[in-house]
Amino acid sequence: MFGSPVDGTIGNVGTPGAPVLNFSLVNWVGPVLDGQLIGSVVGHVHITQAVSPPVDIKAQVHGKSYMRGEQMFIEIIGVGAVPFAPPAIGSKYETITATIAVESMRGAGVFAYGGTHVGPVPVRLTQD
Repeated sequence: MFGSPVDGTIGNVGTPGAPVLNFSLVNWVGPVLDGQLIGSVVGHVHITQAVSPPVDIKAQVHGKSYMRGEQMFIEIIGVGAVPFAPPAIGSKYETITATIAVESMRGAGVFAYGGTHVGPVPVRLTQD
């Protein structure tokens, strides 16, 4: 998976009002260390939630990946503009994190942004 794309979603897609994180990453595989294939990832995420007001956060992220057996694990972190709760107007920069574990295109993950923690929820990778 040297320089390979890793795209997908984290969340309960299709559930009204559920937060969903879409990710598009590039996985750069590095050396084998203690029996694990280690790599780094870079890319972007887009968090949406159909509530009032709607959540729409985009961020550049980076992190690490590693393989353990047939499972791939990815941990990412970035900073995005998270809107203030109404009635306030504006936004502030907050840390966005996500941890993903997948095997055979599906798995589970968690993510957090602006004091909101989501998961564990389903992860689904998409293929080109």
